[in-house]
Parts: sequence; structure tokens; C-alpha cells
Amino acid sequence: MRILVVEDDPLQREVMRRELAAVGHDVLAVGDAEVAMVAHAQTPFSLVVADWLLPGIDGLRLVQRIRAQPGGEAVFTLVVTARDRPEDLQRVLDSGADDYMAKPVDAAALLTRVRIAERRLARQKLHDVDREALLRTQAEFRRVIERCPLGVIARHGSTVLYANGASARILGVSRQELVGASFLDFVAPEFRDVMERRAQRFDRSGAPPPPIEVILVRPDGRRIVARQIPVTRASFEGTDVSYIMIEDVTARTHAERRLRMTQFAVDRAGELVLWVESGGTITYANAAANELLGFAPATLSGRRLADLDADLDVAGWEPWLARLVALGTIRYDTRLRDRSGRMVAVEVSANALQFDGETFVVLSARDVRERESLRANLQRAERLASVGSLAAGVAHEINNPLAYVLANLELLQEAMAKSTLDPGARERMTELLDGCLDGAGRVRRIVADLRSFARQRDDDAGPCDVHRVLDTAIGIADNHIRHRARLVRAYGAPATVTAHEGRLSQVFVNLLVNAAQAIPEAGRDDHAITVVTTSPEPGWVAISISDTGVGIEESLLERIFEPFFTTKPQGEGTGLGLSVCHGIVMSLGGRLEVQSRVGVGSTFRVLLPLAVGGRVARGESADERSEGTPGGLRILVVDDEAMIGESVRKALAEQQVTVVHSGGEAIAACDRVAFDLVLCDLMMPGISGIDVYETVRQRHPDQAARFVFMTGGAFTPKAKAFLDRYGGEWMAKPFALSELRALVARWARRLGAATGS
Repeated sequence: MRILVVEDDPLQREVMRRELAAVGHDVLAVGDAEVAMVAHAQTPFSLVVADWLLPGIDGLRLVQRIRAQPGGEAVFTLVVTARDRPEDLQRVLDSGADDYMAKPVDAAALLTRVRIAERRLARQKLHDVDREALLRTQAEFRRVIERCPLGVIARHGSTVLYANGASARILGVSRQELVGASFLDFVAPEFRDVMERRAQRFDRSGAPPPPIEVILVRPDGRRIVARQIPVTRASFEGTDVSYIMIEDVTARTHAERRLRMTQFAVDRAGELVLWVESGGTITYANAAANELLGFAPATLSGRRLADLDADLDVAGWEPWLARLVALGTIRYDTRLRDRSGRMVAVEVSANALQFDGETFVVLSARDVRERESLRANLQRAERLASVGSLAAGVAHEINNPLAYVLANLELLQEAMAKSTLDPGARERMTELLDGCLDGAGRVRRIVADLRSFARQRDDDAGPCDVHRVLDTAIGIADNHIRHRARLVRAYGAPATVTAHEGRLSQVFVNLLVNAAQAIPEAGRDDHAITVVTTSPEPGWVAISISDTGVGIEESLLERIFEPFFTTKPQGEGTGLGLSVCHGIVMSLGGRLEVQSRVGVGSTFRVLLPLAVGGRVARGESADERSEGTPGGLRILVVDDEAMIGESVRKALAEQQVTVVHSGGEAIAACDRVAFDLVLCDLMMPGISGIDVYETVRQRHPDQAARFVFMTGGAFTPKAKAFLDRYGGEWMAKPFALSELRALVARWARRLGAATGS
């Protein structure tokens, strides 16, 4: 037993500890009540032996504190003191202590008191266990009865002493009205004599008679058919009672009507349905038999299933039926013979059904051509999903050469401005350069939009500017829109949502393309697609995309979000777009709604919750990006594309630029020189930019803090994960020379401030 000894006298404390430990108890001895409370709170003790007079909190107050804690009543407390007057004993007991012992402490007496405490605690534990078991049993029994769907009544004679909720509902009264009433008052007059004799025989013999169906009359006059089941004789709150159960079986009288309704539905089901009796003979076939097999349903009745099912083993019918009855449902593929003898491959779902005491097999057969069509659609969906990853890789490959093309064009433009060519020639050259820059810029925007659209689905969600994502989607869908309709933007206040930018862009692209395809190609001047953003309620943003197209029939509106459902002609749609959009919007905590009128047009409305703050963060101003031209920075440029490195060198001619083209050269350069800034490509063959950074971080931590990564698209999981956890700067390729120079200017100012220059 765990014992806590609280005694301020070291000698007496040690004597008590030693005596108790010698007989096998787990003893902790302390000299202060505060320490005792902490120890007891950490691991409660079964017995506490406390001196009355203690420094600070005395022993009686310690007992009161222990009693006040949860579970404190289960602790045996023994107070030890030199006081032995009767009033002292009364004070000890009033404090809540269990026993009292006078000083000086006799070892034998102490051990005797401890044994008394052990016996009392053991008895208390057994008592608590028995009481908890009894309470659990009673509560479980009551809970089972209360949850029973059948009515349960305990009656003494004809008087109801207990009724559960189900019995009150069956009889149409409250439980308060039912308890204390005579059960015979609810029995129809023509059944009362029989019910009274059965009740007397049950009470006298204790043997429950067989169940019986009787008519019961509710207070509102409604007559119901009830099945009364005598259960047992038992005691209820000290009184011998008879327990009976009642079940309302009135619904059976409506079974034929429900059966007719069910048959009506089965007759018109799209799948072939056959009812087969236990001997293997078909007793029913629905209208789909004619569509699938060419048989009139009536001509199949009376034929054996083996005549239709080419794969059915007649000898194995009985074992198969037994297995079906045991399992309840079996699904399998087989071949059915149609009227011309041709085999039709089908998928069958077989169910065993007990009806009027007989076993029937209900077969539902579906043409597997539908399944093959579904499989083809799923394969098409997988191919579509792979386009995203492919597009990300293509964007990266385009961005690298585009980066140095743009940089060289900008350098050429700067050189042209300083050239000594005659004005006419310079004007023509400048015009050509402007055209090249405009074209390269368009390629840059297209690749950026493509990369955003194709961003992988497992990106972490983050703040997204709704209007920026809309502009990206409009850029992607522009080729579909401009030949069919005018695009009207009506943006409201800037708004930010927490989303996967690529997935949100995918939603808008799908809705914009659908809107365009709903408009005839020749109707550009007469039609418009309108994009509107509003705030319908605090904390939400609504994006509405409306068209003046053909509209959607009302009967189809409930199905447009179903996978593979499409109203477009064969080859123009997979039926996945709106289903995917709906799933994406729902995953973001939003809603996708639609309104449409045939001949007027459609409006798709995306409702999304705003991110915290709900506003778009502002970037650096143009003035801030362009101010200052630093000089003399030692810059290392690492890129496997030689043209990019040379373009950066030329753009930063006033700096001390070193260009290397591999990760190994970059590591060696950082070992030799402490660079002020390292512009490092993220994805390179062999030793990547990530590997360079990690190596430099281990060897030269200060140098690693000056890395700025350049990437044409971090589309691999490793690169994406690295950028997510990397806390420094990075630039997306292709970048403008003004962006590059602004970045170098910021680093120059930062380094100048750090050195105090």
C-alpha cells in the first residue's frame, strides 16, 4: 500500500517510515504539508499519516484539503498528536480524519492501525466495485428497454407499473398517462376476455403463453393490430410484475399496396430484373428484358434460369442458393442468351428474399457495355490529370531559354538607346526590338498562366488574390471567348481566399470555357460573358460568371455536377469539368451554384470564404523597385544555361560577377570566395541548386544566408518542398532586368546598412 507520512520531527518521521517499509509498504516521508499536497497530487496515496502540529499548514487542514480533492474520500487519514483530550479527538473527527493516534507512536500500535486501514480500504473497494457493477447493470438494462423499438410494459394484474417510450407511442398516449392505467382499457372489447384469462394464467404459472395478435384501441379511437408477446415474470421496484412486449403490425395490412408500388418501379427499372423461385424457375421479368434480350417479359415466366444463363451450372444450383441465402448478396459476371441466341455479357447482383415463407432469388443484370464506357471515361480522366504534370515540366523548359532571350532583348534595347545609328535606322531597330519584347512578354505570360493552371493538387493552400486568379483564367480561356462573345469584367473590392491557386484557376477556366461553348460562334457582337465579384455577406466573396448562351433545361440542372454527365455533343466534353469544379469548391469550404433559362443564358456562382483579413497584400511600388544602382558587389551566378549566366553578367556590368554552370563549380567557388550575393538556379542536372545550398550551409553558414534562387518552375516534389520551407528570396524565370537590378539594389542597401557604410 502507498503510504504518505507527514511529520516535522526528523527522528519520528524516520522511525515511522522504517517501521512501515519493513512490512512491505511503499512509504514516502516528508516534513511539510505543502510538500505532502504536491506529492499526493502527483500520485495519490491510499493512507496518509499526518502529525497535527506542522509548520505552516497543520495536519487537520491537510486532511481537509485532501478530502476536498477529487477522490479524496477514498483516502484513509490517520492523525498523530500528543493531545489526548476528548475534545481533541472530536476536532480530529470533525476535520474528516478516519482515525486518531496519540504520541509517542508505538510501532506495534501504528502497524495495527495500518492493518485496520487496509481492511477498511479493501472493503470499501469491493463495495465500490459491487455498487458500480449494479448501477451499470441497472442502467444498461433500462437503456436497452428504453431503446427497444417494441413496446415494453410491466403490469401487476391489469395495472401498468412501467412502460417504455415505444409502448406509449404505439398506444398514442404519454408515458405518464399510461403508467397507472389498466392495460385492458386499451384492448378492443371482443378481445378482453381472452386477454384477461391469458394474463391470469401467466401470473399464476409464471410460464409465458404464446404470442397473440389482438386489436388495440387508442384514445383517439384508432384501432391498430398489435402482436402481444408475454416475456417473463420479474420484480420491478419491489413488486412482482409480468413483462409483455407489444408490436404494431398494422402496416402489414398495407403490404399489398406497397408491393404494387414496388412492382411498378421495378417494372420500369433500367436494368433487367428477374425473380426466380427456389427451384430455379423464373416467376417474373421486368420490361428491361425486352430491351436487353428481346424477350417479352411474360414469355420468360415459367422458363428456367438455366435456359438464359449460359454459365449457370444446373447441378450446382442448390449449393449456390444456400450460399446466397447465407451471404444475402452475391455479385458476379455472366452471359445471357438473347432471343436470337447471341450472348450478352452482363454484371449480375443476386439477392435472397423471403416472401410468404418462400425463398426467392432477385437478379438484377446490367449490360457491361455501360461499365466499359465508364472505365473508358475514367481512363480519359486520368489522362487529363496527367496533363497538369506535363504542362509544369514544359513550362520549366520554356522558361529557361525565355529567360535569356528576354534578358538579351532588354540589353539590346538599352544598347540601342545609346547607339550612334542615324535616327531612322535606330527607330526601325527599336520598333523591331519592341515587337520582339512584346512577343516574348506574351510567351512569358502564357507560360506563367499555364504553370499556375497546372500546379499540382497537393500544393499547400495559401492566400490567393481572387482577381489575379480570375485574370489568369481569362488569359487561358481567351482563345475560346474572343471568337464568340465580348468579355465584361465587373470586379468588386479586392479579396483574398485561402486556396490552391492552380485548382481555383482550374475552376474559373472550366466555367469560362463552358460559358463560351454555350454561345454560337457567329454571335460575338450580340453576346457577352460577364465576370462579377461581390461580397454577398461578411466574410464571403462571390464570383459570378454569366453568359448569354443557349441555357440549360431545368430538368438537367440537378444532374450537371454528376461525373460524366454532359449535354455537349460526342467528342466535345468528358462530363468531368463541372464535377471536378464542384469538388474543388466544396473542398475549399465554398459552394457552387447555377441558375439558367433556356434561350436566355446561365450564371454559375462560386461562393468562397475570405481568408483572414480578406484583403490583397500590396507589393513593392514601382519607385521602390527601381531606386538605386549598387556597385562593387561580389555576385556568384549559378545556372546550367550558359546564356542566362552571360545575360545576368551583362545586366550587372557594374558588379563583380562570377558565372559558373554546374553545382560542383558553385561549391568550389563558395569555398574560395565569400560572395555578397549568390544567384543560384534551383533545378540543375547532377548537383542541383538545393544540393549546393545545403553543402554551403554546412560549410559556410553566413554565405548560405545570401542565396537567392532562380527557377523556371519548381515542378518536382523535392523542389516544391524545399521552396516551401526555404525562408529566403527566390525569383521566377523569366525575369525582367529591372527586377534583377532592383533585387541587387536591395541587397546592396542591406549589406551597406550591415557594415555601416
